[in-house]
Amino acid sequence: MATPAFAYSGEETGEEAKAPSIFETEEEPVIVVEQDAGPLTPEGNLTVVDDYQTTFSDGTAQQFITLVSKSGAYFYLIIDRAADGDQTAHFLNMVDEADL
Repeated sequence: MATPAFAYSGEETGEEAKAPSIFETEEEPVIVVEQDAGPLTPEGNLTVVDDYQTTFSDGTAQQFITLVSKSGAYFYLIIDRAADGDQTAHFLNMVDEADL
């Protein structure tokens, strides 16, 4: 048999009291400080031409980067971000008629 229970606090505020939640925390604001530090590496022989990344619905991703040297030769860097371990980065050069 169920018996109703009533609670009385003795105070009437006119609004319902909100129960404290364990999920509510006060977060301190994040302060971002930008620094003008310059490049991380010295100037090199290659310049980035294209940097394209594909992300598929299963969470896998590949990044395709095209680079050009100071002498005008093109190189291609493919990074397989879904691969586990070996063979995750491929550095290719252009195939021309002399290679065939």
